[in-house]
Amino acid sequence: MYLEHLSGEPVDHKVHMVEQRPAFITKEKRIVQSFLVMCSIMAALPYFLYSASRFMHETRSGIKSLIRVYGVSSNIIRLSHLLDTFIFSILYSVLVTIVLKVSRDIPILPYSNAFLMALHTTLHLMCVSGLAFVLSAVTQDARHADSVVLLTYVLTFLLNTWWFSVLDNLSWKVLILSSFIPHAPIFLFWDEITFLEGKGVGLRFKNLFYEPIQGHVAVFLAWTFLIIQFFILYLLTWYLDYVMPGKYGIPLKWNFCFEKNFWKTTKIVRKKRKKKRTVNFHVTAEKPTGRKDNRFFEVDPIDSEVAIKISQVTKVQGFG
Repeated sequence: MYLEHLSGEPVDHKVHMVEQRPAFITKEKRIVQSFLVMCSIMAALPYFLYSASRFMHETRSGIKSLIRVYGVSSNIIRLSHLLDTFIFSILYSVLVTIVLKVSRDIPILPYSNAFLMALHTTLHLMCVSGLAFVLSAVTQDARHADSVVLLTYVLTFLLNTWWFSVLDNLSWKVLILSSFIPHAPIFLFWDEITFLEGKGVGLRFKNLFYEPIQGHVAVFLAWTFLIIQFFILYLLTWYLDYVMPGKYGIPLKWNFCFEKNFWKTTKIVRKKRKKKRTVNFHVTAEKPTGRKDNRFFEVDPIDSEVAIKISQVTKVQGFG
């Protein structure tokens, strides 16, 4: 109607309204977005280094292999690490949420849901722990493994900083593939959070699937990238645990997961004997010959008993 009023002629063209970020939000909130990304990645760095050093110590010292000797399977060991990380992630997320939501004046994120913020922080730290295990397994035999792990963590952050700067020029397929780089979903998440906070809405359950701008991703899609990244890292953790078991461990072939014997379980059937058979050994004294000097060999008594008996021994070869 407004265009018809200005031109004095009827307008038949359809007008598509595309929501754009207001200029004052982009300039003011961009600093907040960069600050939140930096704090999220750097705050998880101490736990990342602690997890990597702990995993490398378990592998190098052979503690993990010795635990397996006592009958604890590799799946139980990985599950214990996962539960340990999950409990610490919950405590860490609660602390971070308090910092973001509680303040005397104005909170950093006053409109977003506290539970959703804590959920995101938990997912992020779980992925950081998985990355620590993968890097510690790959660099366990390196001379400066700790420095290599730290350098890799920092380089992935710098790579994602450049990636986020050219995000608007990437195609949709390249965006999806590059979102599986470590820390990449963090940039996407905080970019949408700062936009929603600038609108005075914040992150809520009702706008998890909301896509504010064409070419950007919704919060739920950023979380999807983070969850898929989590499963990929722990799948690599499972694989490297067999290929690179560390000290006292027996490494398997790189293609062990494609062999039928690995997935096939062998059932041991024990045959019951009707009557227990006992074997008695009688040792008789041997007369010394010319080749054997009796001064250096003690003659065995005639009534001596067997010191060690081995009965019904079974050897089972399996994967743990």
